[in-house]
Amino acid sequence: MCVSTAIREKPSNLQVFPLTFLFFATAIVMFMIGMIAAINWVPNLSSAGQVRGPEGWMLAHLFLLGWVSMMAMGANFQLIQVILNTKLFSRALGFVHYLFYTVGLILSLIGFYRGDSDLIAIGGSLIAIGVLLFVFNMAMTMVRKRKWNVFVFGVSASMLNFVMVVSLGVMQGISIGTGWGSSHYDRMFMSHLWLGMAGWMSGLIVTYSFKLLPMFYVSRKKPAKDAYWIIGLLQGGVWLKVGGIWFEVELVEKMALVSVMIAMALMTLFVIRVQGKGKPPGGAVPVAANLIPAVAVLLWIWGGQDLFSLSVPLSLTPAFGFFLICGWFTTTTLSYLSKIVPFLWWAYRFHTKWQKKNVVLLSEMTPDRRMIGELVLFLGGVIVVCVSFLIQRPELAMFGQIVSLCALVAYIAELVRIFRY
Repeated sequence: MCVSTAIREKPSNLQVFPLTFLFFATAIVMFMIGMIAAINWVPNLSSAGQVRGPEGWMLAHLFLLGWVSMMAMGANFQLIQVILNTKLFSRALGFVHYLFYTVGLILSLIGFYRGDSDLIAIGGSLIAIGVLLFVFNMAMTMVRKRKWNVFVFGVSASMLNFVMVVSLGVMQGISIGTGWGSSHYDRMFMSHLWLGMAGWMSGLIVTYSFKLLPMFYVSRKKPAKDAYWIIGLLQGGVWLKVGGIWFEVELVEKMALVSVMIAMALMTLFVIRVQGKGKPPGGAVPVAANLIPAVAVLLWIWGGQDLFSLSVPLSLTPAFGFFLICGWFTTTTLSYLSKIVPFLWWAYRFHTKWQKKNVVLLSEMTPDRRMIGELVLFLGGVIVVCVSFLIQRPELAMFGQIVSLCALVAYIAELVRIFRY
Protein backbone atom coordinates (compact mmCIF):
# COMPACT_ATOMS: atom_id res chain seq x y z
CA MET A 1 0.00 0.00 0.00
CA CYS A 2 1.47 3.38 -0.97
CA VAL A 3 1.94 6.13 1.59
CA SER A 4 -0.67 8.45 0.03
CA THR A 5 -3.29 5.69 0.09
CA ALA A 6 -2.50 4.94 3.73
CA ILE A 7 -2.90 8.60 4.62
CA ARG A 8 -6.27 8.83 2.84
CA GLU A 9 -7.57 5.83 4.76
CA LYS A 10 -6.98 7.50 8.11
CA PRO A 11 -9.68 9.74 9.63
CA SER A 12 -9.24 13.42 8.75
CA ASN A 13 -8.07 14.40 12.25
CA LEU A 14 -5.30 11.78 12.07
CA GLN A 15 -4.24 12.91 8.59
CA VAL A 16 -3.68 16.43 9.91
CA PHE A 17 -1.98 15.32 13.15
CA PRO A 18 1.63 15.61 11.80
CA LEU A 19 0.88 19.16 10.64
CA THR A 20 -0.71 20.07 13.97
CA PHE A 21 2.18 18.53 15.90
CA LEU A 22 4.69 20.49 13.77
CA PHE A 23 3.00 23.76 14.74
CA PHE A 24 2.75 22.71 18.39
CA ALA A 25 6.40 21.66 18.63
CA THR A 26 7.67 24.83 16.94
CA ALA A 27 5.46 26.99 19.16
CA ILE A 28 6.81 25.37 22.32
CA VAL A 29 10.41 25.84 21.16
CA MET A 30 9.72 29.51 20.43
CA PHE A 31 8.10 29.94 23.83
CA MET A 32 10.97 28.30 25.68
CA ILE A 33 13.44 30.58 23.87
CA GLY A 34 11.36 33.60 24.85
CA MET A 35 11.04 32.53 28.49
CA ILE A 36 14.79 31.97 28.81
CA ALA A 37 15.61 35.30 27.13
CA ALA A 38 13.07 37.03 29.37
CA ILE A 39 15.16 36.22 32.46
CA ASN A 40 17.62 38.87 31.24
CA TRP A 41 15.20 41.18 29.47
CA VAL A 42 12.12 41.39 31.71
CA PRO A 43 14.00 42.96 34.68
CA ASN A 44 15.14 45.80 32.42
CA LEU A 45 11.61 46.27 31.08
CA SER A 46 10.06 46.29 34.56
CA SER A 47 12.68 48.75 35.78
CA ALA A 48 11.73 51.10 32.93
CA GLY A 49 8.01 50.47 33.52
CA GLN A 50 7.35 49.98 29.80
CA VAL A 51 8.01 47.47 27.02
CA ARG A 52 8.78 49.62 24.00
CA GLY A 53 12.25 48.88 22.65
CA PRO A 54 14.14 46.06 20.87
CA GLU A 55 13.93 43.67 23.84
CA GLY A 56 10.22 44.29 24.31
CA TRP A 57 9.51 43.88 20.58
CA MET A 58 11.42 40.61 20.42
CA LEU A 59 9.62 39.15 23.43
CA ALA A 60 6.23 40.33 22.15
CA HIS A 61 6.76 38.66 18.78
CA LEU A 62 8.21 35.49 20.30
CA PHE A 63 5.24 35.17 22.63
CA LEU A 64 2.42 36.41 20.38
CA LEU A 65 3.50 35.25 16.91
CA GLY A 66 5.93 32.45 17.78
CA TRP A 67 4.02 30.92 20.69
CA VAL A 68 0.29 31.61 21.00
CA SER A 69 -0.46 32.35 17.34
CA MET A 70 1.46 29.35 16.03
CA MET A 71 -0.20 27.15 18.65
CA ALA A 72 -3.59 28.60 17.72
CA MET A 73 -3.08 27.91 14.02
CA GLY A 74 -2.10 24.30 14.68
CA ALA A 75 -5.10 23.82 16.95
CA ASN A 76 -7.41 25.42 14.38
CA PHE A 77 -6.58 22.72 11.85
CA GLN A 78 -7.92 20.11 14.27
CA LEU A 79 -10.78 21.99 15.92
CA ILE A 80 -12.39 23.26 12.71
CA GLN A 81 -12.70 19.66 11.49
CA VAL A 82 -14.34 18.57 14.77
CA ILE A 83 -16.70 21.52 14.97
CA LEU A 84 -17.85 21.34 11.34
CA ASN A 85 -17.45 17.57 10.97
CA THR A 86 -15.45 18.01 7.79
CA LYS A 87 -11.94 17.73 6.34
CA LEU A 88 -9.36 20.48 6.16
CA PHE A 89 -9.35 22.01 2.67
CA SER A 90 -5.64 21.32 2.05
CA ARG A 91 -3.13 19.56 4.27
CA ALA A 92 -0.30 20.37 1.83
CA LEU A 93 -1.17 24.07 1.93
CA GLY A 94 -0.78 23.92 5.69
CA PHE A 95 2.85 22.83 5.34
CA VAL A 96 3.52 25.63 2.81
CA HIS A 97 1.91 28.10 5.21
CA TYR A 98 4.12 26.78 8.02
CA LEU A 99 7.27 27.30 5.92
CA PHE A 100 6.48 30.90 4.98
CA TYR A 101 5.35 31.82 8.48
CA THR A 102 8.26 30.22 10.34
CA VAL A 103 10.99 31.55 8.04
CA GLY A 104 9.39 35.00 8.16
CA LEU A 105 9.20 34.95 11.95
CA ILE A 106 12.85 33.92 12.32
CA LEU A 107 13.98 36.67 9.93
CA SER A 108 11.86 39.23 11.78
CA LEU A 109 13.30 38.22 15.14
CA ILE A 110 16.84 38.50 13.79
CA GLY A 111 15.89 41.89 12.39
CA PHE A 112 14.61 43.09 15.78
CA TYR A 113 17.78 41.85 17.48
CA ARG A 114 20.05 43.60 14.97
CA GLY A 115 17.85 46.66 14.53
CA ASP A 116 17.66 45.88 10.80
CA SER A 117 14.42 47.35 9.44
CA ASP A 118 14.94 45.77 5.99
CA LEU A 119 15.14 42.29 7.51
CA ILE A 120 12.06 43.02 9.63
CA ALA A 121 10.17 44.09 6.50
CA ILE A 122 11.19 40.95 4.57
CA GLY A 123 10.30 38.71 7.50
CA GLY A 124 7.01 40.52 8.02
CA SER A 125 6.10 40.07 4.36
CA LEU A 126 6.73 36.31 4.58
CA ILE A 127 4.66 36.14 7.78
CA ALA A 128 1.86 37.97 5.97
CA ILE A 129 1.96 35.45 3.11
CA GLY A 130 1.81 32.60 5.63
CA VAL A 131 -1.16 34.16 7.44
CA LEU A 132 -3.02 34.70 4.16
CA LEU A 133 -2.46 31.04 3.24
CA PHE A 134 -3.74 29.99 6.68
CA VAL A 135 -6.84 32.16 6.40
CA PHE A 136 -7.50 30.91 2.85
CA ASN A 137 -7.19 27.29 3.97
CA MET A 138 -9.57 27.84 6.88
CA ALA A 139 -12.00 29.92 4.82
CA MET A 140 -12.21 27.30 2.07
CA THR A 141 -12.80 24.60 4.70
CA MET A 142 -15.75 26.57 6.07
CA VAL A 143 -17.13 27.62 2.68
CA ARG A 144 -17.01 24.06 1.36
CA LYS A 145 -18.99 22.82 4.37
CA ARG A 146 -21.56 25.64 4.06
CA LYS A 147 -22.51 25.50 7.71
CA TRP A 148 -23.11 28.58 9.82
CA ASN A 149 -22.84 28.50 13.60
CA VAL A 150 -21.35 30.54 16.44
CA PHE A 151 -17.93 28.96 15.96
CA VAL A 152 -17.75 29.89 12.28
CA PHE A 153 -18.81 33.40 13.29
CA GLY A 154 -16.16 33.73 16.01
CA VAL A 155 -13.29 32.10 14.09
CA SER A 156 -14.03 34.18 10.97
CA ALA A 157 -13.98 37.42 12.97
CA SER A 158 -10.72 36.41 14.70
CA MET A 159 -9.03 35.51 11.41
CA LEU A 160 -10.03 38.87 9.92
CA ASN A 161 -8.32 40.54 12.86
CA PHE A 162 -5.24 38.35 12.36
CA VAL A 163 -4.92 39.51 8.75
CA MET A 164 -5.26 43.13 9.83
CA VAL A 165 -2.70 42.67 12.64
CA VAL A 166 -0.07 41.34 10.26
CA SER A 167 -0.89 43.96 7.62
CA LEU A 168 -0.48 46.77 10.16
CA GLY A 169 2.76 45.17 11.35
CA VAL A 170 4.17 45.25 7.82
CA MET A 171 3.01 48.87 7.43
CA GLN A 172 4.80 49.81 10.65
CA GLY A 173 7.99 48.18 9.37
CA ILE A 174 7.75 50.13 6.13
CA SER A 175 7.05 53.32 8.08
CA ILE A 176 10.15 52.87 10.25
CA GLY A 177 12.36 52.01 7.28
CA THR A 178 11.18 54.66 4.81
CA GLY A 179 9.37 57.29 6.84
CA TRP A 180 6.16 56.60 4.91
CA GLY A 181 3.07 57.30 6.99
CA SER A 182 5.16 58.32 10.00
CA SER A 183 2.44 60.75 11.13
CA HIS A 184 0.07 57.79 11.54
CA TYR A 185 2.56 55.43 13.20
CA ASP A 186 1.02 55.69 16.68
CA ARG A 187 -2.44 54.96 15.24
CA MET A 188 -1.07 51.93 13.41
CA PHE A 189 0.66 50.73 16.57
CA MET A 190 -2.39 51.06 18.84
CA SER A 191 -4.66 49.42 16.24
CA HIS A 192 -2.09 46.64 15.86
CA LEU A 193 -2.22 45.98 19.62
CA TRP A 194 -6.01 46.02 19.94
CA LEU A 195 -6.67 43.87 16.89
CA GLY A 196 -3.98 41.40 17.95
CA MET A 197 -4.58 41.02 21.67
CA ALA A 198 -8.32 41.67 21.89
CA GLY A 199 -9.55 40.75 18.41
CA TRP A 200 -7.33 37.83 17.37
CA MET A 201 -6.19 36.03 20.53
CA SER A 202 -8.92 37.00 23.03
CA GLY A 203 -11.57 36.46 20.37
CA LEU A 204 -10.23 33.02 19.51
CA ILE A 205 -9.96 31.91 23.15
CA VAL A 206 -13.51 33.07 23.88
CA THR A 207 -14.87 31.37 20.74
CA TYR A 208 -13.26 28.00 21.35
CA SER A 209 -14.03 28.15 25.06
CA PHE A 210 -17.71 27.96 24.09
CA LYS A 211 -16.92 24.55 22.59
CA LEU A 212 -14.18 23.21 24.83
CA LEU A 213 -15.38 24.13 28.33
CA PRO A 214 -18.83 22.45 28.06
CA MET A 215 -17.15 19.42 26.46
CA PHE A 216 -14.43 19.12 29.13
CA TYR A 217 -16.90 19.65 31.98
CA VAL A 218 -19.48 17.37 30.31
CA SER A 219 -21.88 20.23 31.02
CA ARG A 220 -25.51 20.60 30.03
CA LYS A 221 -24.88 24.31 29.45
CA LYS A 222 -24.29 24.78 25.72
CA PRO A 223 -23.59 27.96 23.75
CA ALA A 224 -26.78 29.55 22.41
CA LYS A 225 -27.71 33.07 21.36
CA ASP A 226 -25.73 34.47 24.28
CA ALA A 227 -22.55 33.26 22.53
CA TYR A 228 -23.34 35.42 19.49
CA TRP A 229 -23.89 38.41 21.76
CA ILE A 230 -20.64 37.87 23.64
CA ILE A 231 -18.52 37.43 20.51
CA GLY A 232 -20.34 40.30 18.80
CA LEU A 233 -19.79 42.68 21.72
CA LEU A 234 -16.13 41.70 21.95
CA GLN A 235 -15.35 42.01 18.25
CA GLY A 236 -17.59 45.05 17.81
CA GLY A 237 -15.79 46.76 20.68
CA VAL A 238 -12.41 46.01 19.09
CA TRP A 239 -13.40 47.60 15.80
CA LEU A 240 -15.04 50.57 17.53
CA LYS A 241 -11.77 51.11 19.37
CA VAL A 242 -9.81 51.04 16.11
CA GLY A 243 -12.27 53.52 14.58
CA GLY A 244 -11.98 55.80 17.60
CA ILE A 245 -8.18 55.67 17.40
CA TRP A 246 -8.06 56.64 13.72
CA PHE A 247 -10.76 59.33 13.88
CA GLU A 248 -9.69 60.53 17.33
CA VAL A 249 -13.17 60.32 18.85
CA GLU A 250 -12.81 59.78 22.59
CA LEU A 251 -16.48 58.91 23.10
CA VAL A 252 -16.24 56.08 20.54
CA GLU A 253 -13.13 54.71 22.26
CA LYS A 254 -14.96 54.68 25.61
CA MET A 255 -17.98 52.96 24.05
CA ALA A 256 -15.62 50.35 22.61
CA LEU A 257 -14.07 49.70 26.00
CA VAL A 258 -17.49 49.30 27.63
CA SER A 259 -18.50 46.84 24.90
CA VAL A 260 -15.43 44.66 25.53
CA MET A 261 -15.89 44.84 29.31
CA ILE A 262 -19.54 43.77 29.05
CA ALA A 263 -18.57 40.89 26.75
CA MET A 264 -16.08 39.55 29.31
CA ALA A 265 -18.59 39.96 32.13
CA LEU A 266 -21.15 37.91 30.17
CA MET A 267 -18.47 35.33 29.38
CA THR A 268 -17.84 35.00 33.10
CA LEU A 269 -21.53 34.19 33.65
CA PHE A 270 -21.33 31.54 30.93
CA VAL A 271 -18.33 29.90 32.60
CA ILE A 272 -20.09 29.87 35.98
CA ARG A 273 -23.13 28.17 34.42
CA VAL A 274 -20.94 25.58 32.69
CA GLN A 275 -19.23 24.73 35.96
CA GLY A 276 -22.56 24.60 37.78
CA LYS A 277 -24.11 22.18 35.28
CA GLY A 278 -21.08 19.94 34.78
CA LYS A 279 -18.58 17.86 36.68
CA PRO A 280 -14.88 18.51 37.42
CA PRO A 281 -12.87 17.89 34.24
CA GLY A 282 -9.53 16.15 33.91
CA GLY A 283 -6.28 17.82 33.03
CA ALA A 284 -5.58 21.40 34.06
CA VAL A 285 -8.80 22.79 32.54
CA PRO A 286 -10.11 24.30 35.83
CA VAL A 287 -7.21 26.76 35.75
CA ALA A 288 -8.31 28.09 32.34
CA ALA A 289 -11.97 28.24 33.36
CA ASN A 290 -11.23 30.25 36.50
CA LEU A 291 -8.95 32.63 34.63
CA ILE A 292 -11.81 34.05 32.56
CA PRO A 293 -13.54 35.71 35.58
CA ALA A 294 -10.11 36.93 36.78
CA VAL A 295 -9.39 38.55 33.40
CA ALA A 296 -12.85 40.15 33.39
CA VAL A 297 -12.21 41.73 36.81
CA LEU A 298 -8.76 42.99 35.78
CA LEU A 299 -10.21 44.38 32.55
CA TRP A 300 -12.77 46.39 34.51
CA ILE A 301 -10.03 47.71 36.81
CA TRP A 302 -7.75 48.58 33.90
CA GLY A 303 -10.59 50.01 31.79
CA GLY A 304 -11.82 52.20 34.62
CA GLN A 305 -8.82 54.48 34.23
CA ASP A 306 -9.96 55.54 30.75
CA LEU A 307 -13.68 55.57 31.44
CA PHE A 308 -13.39 57.79 34.50
CA SER A 309 -10.14 59.60 33.59
CA LEU A 310 -8.41 58.28 36.70
CA SER A 311 -4.79 59.01 37.49
CA VAL A 312 -2.97 55.67 37.54
CA PRO A 313 0.67 54.56 37.29
CA LEU A 314 1.96 54.47 33.72
CA SER A 315 3.22 50.93 34.36
CA LEU A 316 -0.33 49.59 34.81
CA THR A 317 -0.84 49.04 31.07
CA PRO A 318 2.37 47.01 30.45
CA ALA A 319 1.63 44.98 33.60
CA PHE A 320 -1.88 44.22 32.34
CA GLY A 321 -0.54 43.45 28.86
CA PHE A 322 2.05 41.04 30.27
CA PHE A 323 -0.68 39.31 32.25
CA LEU A 324 -2.84 38.93 29.15
CA ILE A 325 -0.01 37.37 27.11
CA CYS A 326 1.71 35.17 29.69
CA GLY A 327 -1.12 34.92 32.19
CA TRP A 328 -4.31 34.46 30.19
CA PHE A 329 -3.29 33.48 26.65
CA THR A 330 -0.43 31.22 27.72
CA THR A 331 -1.99 29.61 30.78
CA THR A 332 -5.25 28.93 28.91
CA THR A 333 -3.33 27.40 26.01
CA LEU A 334 -1.28 25.18 28.31
CA SER A 335 -4.42 24.21 30.21
CA TYR A 336 -6.32 23.13 27.11
CA LEU A 337 -3.26 21.25 25.85
CA SER A 338 -3.50 18.98 28.89
CA LYS A 339 -6.69 17.60 27.34
CA ILE A 340 -6.06 18.11 23.63
CA VAL A 341 -2.59 16.51 23.37
CA PRO A 342 -3.56 13.22 25.10
CA PHE A 343 -6.68 12.94 22.95
CA LEU A 344 -4.83 13.60 19.67
CA TRP A 345 -1.99 11.23 20.52
CA TRP A 346 -4.32 8.50 21.80
CA ALA A 347 -6.36 8.66 18.59
CA TYR A 348 -3.23 8.76 16.41
CA ARG A 349 -1.37 6.03 18.27
CA PHE A 350 -4.28 3.62 18.83
CA HIS A 351 -6.60 4.14 15.86
CA THR A 352 -7.30 0.48 15.02
CA LYS A 353 -9.54 -1.90 16.98
CA TRP A 354 -6.60 -4.22 17.68
CA GLN A 355 -4.48 -1.36 19.06
CA LYS A 356 -7.32 -0.24 21.35
CA LYS A 357 -7.43 -3.58 23.17
CA ASN A 358 -6.02 -3.32 26.69
CA VAL A 359 -4.78 0.16 25.89
CA VAL A 360 -4.15 2.94 28.40
CA LEU A 361 -7.16 5.12 29.20
CA LEU A 362 -7.11 8.81 28.36
CA SER A 363 -7.63 9.65 32.02
CA GLU A 364 -4.44 7.77 32.89
CA MET A 365 -2.18 9.64 30.49
CA THR A 366 -1.74 12.80 32.58
CA PRO A 367 -1.17 13.39 36.34
CA ASP A 368 -3.94 15.97 36.74
CA ARG A 369 -3.20 17.22 40.24
CA ARG A 370 0.49 17.64 39.60
CA MET A 371 -0.12 19.48 36.33
CA ILE A 372 -2.61 21.83 37.97
CA GLY A 373 -0.02 22.61 40.65
CA GLU A 374 2.67 23.28 38.04
CA LEU A 375 0.37 25.54 36.05
CA VAL A 376 -0.69 27.47 39.15
CA LEU A 377 3.00 27.92 40.03
CA PHE A 378 3.66 29.19 36.48
CA LEU A 379 0.80 31.65 36.84
CA GLY A 380 2.09 32.74 40.23
CA GLY A 381 5.45 33.60 38.68
CA VAL A 382 3.69 35.63 35.99
CA ILE A 383 1.77 37.57 38.63
CA VAL A 384 5.04 38.34 40.45
CA VAL A 385 6.46 39.75 37.20
CA CYS A 386 3.32 41.88 36.73
CA VAL A 387 3.73 43.26 40.26
CA SER A 388 7.36 44.07 39.47
CA PHE A 389 6.14 46.30 36.61
CA LEU A 390 3.88 48.19 39.01
CA ILE A 391 6.56 48.83 41.62
CA GLN A 392 9.51 48.76 39.18
CA ARG A 393 11.61 46.18 41.03
CA PRO A 394 13.83 44.30 38.54
CA GLU A 395 14.98 41.70 41.07
CA LEU A 396 11.34 40.73 41.66
CA ALA A 397 10.84 40.40 37.90
CA MET A 398 13.81 38.04 37.62
CA PHE A 399 12.55 35.92 40.51
CA GLY A 400 9.06 35.65 39.01
CA GLN A 401 10.46 34.81 35.59
CA ILE A 402 12.68 32.05 36.97
CA VAL A 403 9.76 30.55 38.90
CA SER A 404 7.57 30.60 35.77
CA LEU A 405 10.31 29.04 33.65
CA CYS A 406 10.91 26.20 36.12
CA ALA A 407 7.19 25.47 36.37
CA LEU A 408 6.88 25.63 32.58
CA VAL A 409 9.69 23.12 32.07
CA ALA A 410 8.02 20.71 34.52
CA TYR A 411 4.64 21.15 32.80
CA ILE A 412 6.02 20.66 29.28
CA ALA A 413 7.81 17.53 30.54
CA GLU A 414 4.43 16.15 31.65
CA LEU A 415 3.02 16.79 28.15
CA VAL A 416 6.05 15.18 26.47
CA ARG A 417 5.70 12.08 28.67
CA ILE A 418 2.32 11.45 27.03
CA PHE A 419 4.18 10.27 23.92
CA ARG A 420 5.73 7.34 25.81
CA TYR A 421 2.52 5.37 25.29
